[in-house]
Amino acid sequence: MNGRAFCPFAVCGGVRVKIEEIAYNKLQNQAAQTEFLTTKKTRSKLEKAEEMGVVSLESHYLLGIIYNEGMHWKDGFDNVSPIASKLENLTIKKLIKDVFTT
Repeated sequence: MNGRAFCPFAVCGGVRVKIEEIAYNKLQNQAAQTEFLTTKKTRSKLEKAEEMGVVSLESHYLLGIIYNEGMHWKDGFDNVSPIASKLENLTIKKLIKDVFTT
């Protein structure tokens, strides 16, 4: 976001953690937080939080193209180029920036 070199996979992980943290912090009690933490997959966690009254931004779901692809390594495949290319997209950059500034 500031023109410095970055690791695409660190960005993917950071986005995933931050989106989950935002939803988790909106949960109202320990039982809900525990249920959230035991749920697998970010999208499922966001849906579980929604069932408990937490509304996540649509962009948090849309960024699944970043945090899902970047976090699932495929042997014998160029894993870097596709995600690095997506991270250069101005709209995706804006969505990621919004995750960390709101």
